[in-house]
Amino acid sequence: MGLKGCEIVLDNPWNTYYAGQTINGKVNLTFDSTKKVRGVVALHDTSVGCTFGRADMAELYYASVEIAYTYVLSVLKRNELGDPRAVNITNAWYEIRLGDHSLRLTYEQVNRVRNLHVPGMMLLGFQSKSELTKIVYCKPCNFMYPDDRHILGSKRLFRALWERCRARDKVAICLFMRRRKSMPRYVALVPVSREDATEGSYYSLLANDGFKIVYLPYTSYVRHVDFKDWNSLENHASDEGVAIYEKLIRKLRLKRNPSLLSDADVELCSVAVRSFVISSAGSSAEEQPELLASACSKLSRGSAKLECDLCPLIFKPKHPNWNSISGITIRFLGEANTQWSNRRRVTNSAVRGEHETVFYRGHEKYFQIQYYLLGGKNSAEIELPAGTHTYPFTYALPPILPSSFEGQFGHVRYTIKVTLDRPWKFDQDMKMAFTVIAPVDLNSNACFKEPFKLELEKTFCCFCCRSGPLSVLITIPVTGYVSGQVIPIICECDNGSNVSITTVKFALRKRVTFLTQRPHAEAKVSEITIAKIAVGPIRANESRTFSQQLEIPPLPPTNLMHCGIITLSYDLQVKCNVSGPHSNLSGNIPITLGTIPLASFKPPPPCIDMPTKVSTQERDNLSMGLTQVVNVSSSSYGTGGALGWHAADCPGVETHSNIPPPKFLESQFKAQKIIGHDDSELTKVINDVFAPRYPTFQFAPSAPPMLN
Repeated sequence: MGLKGCEIVLDNPWNTYYAGQTINGKVNLTFDSTKKVRGVVALHDTSVGCTFGRADMAELYYASVEIAYTYVLSVLKRNELGDPRAVNITNAWYEIRLGDHSLRLTYEQVNRVRNLHVPGMMLLGFQSKSELTKIVYCKPCNFMYPDDRHILGSKRLFRALWERCRARDKVAICLFMRRRKSMPRYVALVPVSREDATEGSYYSLLANDGFKIVYLPYTSYVRHVDFKDWNSLENHASDEGVAIYEKLIRKLRLKRNPSLLSDADVELCSVAVRSFVISSAGSSAEEQPELLASACSKLSRGSAKLECDLCPLIFKPKHPNWNSISGITIRFLGEANTQWSNRRRVTNSAVRGEHETVFYRGHEKYFQIQYYLLGGKNSAEIELPAGTHTYPFTYALPPILPSSFEGQFGHVRYTIKVTLDRPWKFDQDMKMAFTVIAPVDLNSNACFKEPFKLELEKTFCCFCCRSGPLSVLITIPVTGYVSGQVIPIICECDNGSNVSITTVKFALRKRVTFLTQRPHAEAKVSEITIAKIAVGPIRANESRTFSQQLEIPPLPPTNLMHCGIITLSYDLQVKCNVSGPHSNLSGNIPITLGTIPLASFKPPPPCIDMPTKVSTQERDNLSMGLTQVVNVSSSSYGTGGALGWHAADCPGVETHSNIPPPKFLESQFKAQKIIGHDDSELTKVINDVFAPRYPTFQFAPSAPPMLN
């Protein structure tokens, strides 16, 4: 029960913005019940059920739980050995007789008993790092890393926990069991980074990002406890039970030994406590059943509630409000990430024939803004009735940003995340991605307006014979284009040799270089063919001229300006395949993709094949593309959506009146998921598959020139 639906709506139907523009939108939240917003201050007071100074009380409570479970487990084991008098098993529960008392446990509770001491970390809650006294003494074994072979579970969740704790300056409170049937310990996980390592400090022992384990309480396992506060807790204990534990506590004066990850004295003490309560006879025998009945009754009453709360084993505050929220936040994030892994052979002579996986990562953050849509510091309590509530938001993008990009080994991504911050429960998140375009005006560089000619020539030799030359001339009118345009290609083949050309292939290629920073600088290059066409054949001693067009799909602009870990370039690859045992001819033409087309360049006419000779003037017209005027008023262009073509809104971009408005179409390169390291498995994503949208232009073709 709680949040029924969440919707993030932007003012742009394509969710696409230019760098420097302002994002406007709204968040629609639907609640199925009335909620109270209490603000951050109330959340801080109830975010963790106990403070560090009272951790001994929490440990005392767990001692009663452990003793009760230990006794039940011992009875169950005796029953499994053939003592049917101890347990009465029915279809619904296990009934255990304790003197004049009897306990009924469900099968679920029994299974919980059998798996009580599972090694690992149980997350209980969070507390401010400022309340944690700095511990100077530290050993390598006091650090925990996500790639530690002793850590089982999701490494991604471990990383998310580390980043969230570090970003919020929090420590994670956990129940730690080092090995099966060992004494559980309350610990604080302090996030530390490898960057914090300095010479001469205990942080210099860091091998990677991870947690420093600090045991609680600091000076002793059990302090002087005011038992008057015991009955103020929700998990009540009988007076007899408190009296017994008061006598036990007085006997325990153990000091913390920081040199051991698990203190053997505590485990011996735990065995003594169990023996005292379970196996004691005489005067304490009458108190034993009532104590165990009280402890197991507490478990029976609160087990379901305890398991689903954020702090299942630390006592809860006196008057928690389970139907309240602390606030609603929205976060705008722009970042670039690169990541891949390589397998390499271990060079250590002691270990031969083994391999290890090395992870390479790069990261850049361009902006991160978070604020409250509702609630906040010192905010008054607000009641939200059931139904849909709308909260508008706005954010001005920085003027200098790289364009959105999705690749095989990295991405440049911009996201919006709405978080419903709930005390005593997991936060509810809704996340979506949007596209940012960094304007690239092709008119700003005269080099993009110049034609480009690629000449390929080859002669073939067979023993003492030498054939005539094979020459291929490829011409394109300009080197600067935008998505939606076609690249007009004129290919003149003069085959004076006795070797025929089977095909001439043209391929538009995208070349991406991904860079990393950790553990050291590394580069990986990816080449992808975007579009391709082929012409031919050209037989021996034959000349032919081809006119072809290669359409450019929606693509990000060249270079990804202002991104330091991903570089992007395009080229037109030309490859002439020849027959026989001869090497092929190949060459490349650099292509620059922008977001604003050349104002002087006119779209080419439909392509034609010219096997015969044409006049020089007609060939120049085809090559330079000067046979058509752009029809801006054509209805096929559309209006450009909510963005339209407002170049004046983009800083530093000149308006060109003869340029039609673009459409924003999805790229063929998509992200299958946008969940990041700082997201949990409960984070919901709007449109799981995200494809950036890029400005794509459409030009109306004209009739081709007449041939003689």
